[in-house]
Amino acid sequence: MADFLPSRSALSGCFPGCLLHSSEAEQQRKSKEIDKCLSREKTYVKRLVKILLLGAGESGKSTFLKQMRIIHGQDWDRSAREEFRATIYSNVIKGIRVLVDAREKLHIPWGDPANQKNGDKLMAFDTRSALVAQGMVETTVFLQYLLAIRALWADSGIQHAYDRRREFQLMKVIKHSEEVLKVALISKDTQLVRLYDKFEPKEKLLLNEAFQLDSLLFKPITLHSDSDWISSHPEPSQDFAQFYRDPCRNTPSPQRSHIYIQPIGSFGDSRVSTDVYMRWLKDYCEAFYNGLTVRILGAEPVSHTNCAFRVNEYTHNLQIHAGHLLKYLKKKKPKDAFCIVGITMIDLYPRDSWNFVFGQASLTEGMGIFSFARYDSNFYSVNYEGKLKTTKALSPADYSVFDGYYTPEVTSILLLRSCKTLTHEIGHIFGLHHCQWLQCVMQGSNHLEESDRRPLDLCPICLRKLQSALGFNVTERYKALKRWIEEEANGTEAELSNEAQQGLQKPVEAFKESYDWIVKCLEVLQK
Repeated sequence: MADFLPSRSALSGCFPGCLLHSSEAEQQRKSKEIDKCLSREKTYVKRLVKILLLGAGESGKSTFLKQMRIIHGQDWDRSAREEFRATIYSNVIKGIRVLVDAREKLHIPWGDPANQKNGDKLMAFDTRSALVAQGMVETTVFLQYLLAIRALWADSGIQHAYDRRREFQLMKVIKHSEEVLKVALISKDTQLVRLYDKFEPKEKLLLNEAFQLDSLLFKPITLHSDSDWISSHPEPSQDFAQFYRDPCRNTPSPQRSHIYIQPIGSFGDSRVSTDVYMRWLKDYCEAFYNGLTVRILGAEPVSHTNCAFRVNEYTHNLQIHAGHLLKYLKKKKPKDAFCIVGITMIDLYPRDSWNFVFGQASLTEGMGIFSFARYDSNFYSVNYEGKLKTTKALSPADYSVFDGYYTPEVTSILLLRSCKTLTHEIGHIFGLHHCQWLQCVMQGSNHLEESDRRPLDLCPICLRKLQSALGFNVTERYKALKRWIEEEANGTEAELSNEAQQGLQKPVEAFKESYDWIVKCLEVLQK
């Protein structure tokens, strides 16, 4: 009989459940359930449509998904909608704060200057509470800001910032740590720390704003595109210690204590206009480089420089050779000059292969030449009046082409740009490198839009560098800058002709934001 009994494997094949232990049977059951689930998931995945949503912050990705849910009949009931209330309040406050911040970074003026207070109120909103950190704002809190939000949203400056939202969503902010900024300003060198301690307590209070990460006076640098200076021109940063220890930097001395400005060509429709414009620049430079005397040399026609010139093949305007002008300035530099800078309203080029250059300098010899031609708001327009109407070749020795050549009106924005460029370039002659710490007039700029974003004055790190070279009182320097903006008429009219004294009003409308900032700095210094 035993020979006819089937084997265990044969029985398990015919009766799979009969000879299994209880644990084996349970495992087999689970395996079958898993197989069924995998089969169902496979069918589900085949029918599933996946969408990848890409977009900048606040571009509407989550809103799109919510709309899809509503469109396909899965609406929210009242209680579900109520749950969104605190999130919506949070988003409104967050959104308006972004716009207030972007308006300032994009240098868009307020439609109503009174909204500065509303903007400050929103920027002071406490984002550190537990609920706010989770994206929730209670109704009672939101109502405290409602009127300010309505006023801000109605402001044309905020609306302009909203229209340019594609720009500031792509900004990169260069944020240094508190420790890094502190070392850049004060240094770890014992001697330089003692030197810093010689500042008055109120001066240190202002300078220390450099490493206050929530400072409203000195803010991080923002890069708007890859064409901005820091993105396209990598260069080492310069802290105070590096500046102070630099053996090659220029320092004024009793024998060389004057800044000379040499105008080349005309700066207005008449000799008087040139005189007035030069005096505004002179007075501003004396306030900025507090303690030094600035002298204006008589304007020289282009023909006296013997420089090469050409017509730009793209913009069709006249250009003069920057290198040749530097050689001319070297011959003109007085013996008591700390530096001499030439300025002109005619476009510059450094060599034939270059399209143009804003300026060129020889830092070791204390010279620079700078053009304000492209600071004319109409320079890049089709109707720019500086384009030559003739297409015939110019004679290399015939400077008559510059007689009566177009010079733009000295507007407020052109004066602002001129002040920034002049002080920036003279700063290089003092040995200040391009600033990479905070928003500062010493930031590099690759194009006009980036140049316009630079503030009018120095960050605390660069301010300390300049103060160590000149020894001025920080408070008195800010007061001098404030006075210069406040003077609607030229402060030294007695030195000008009667014709020049008629209707001389300094166009300072574009300086309003800078003036308010200087006042805030003085409030810290005079507490």
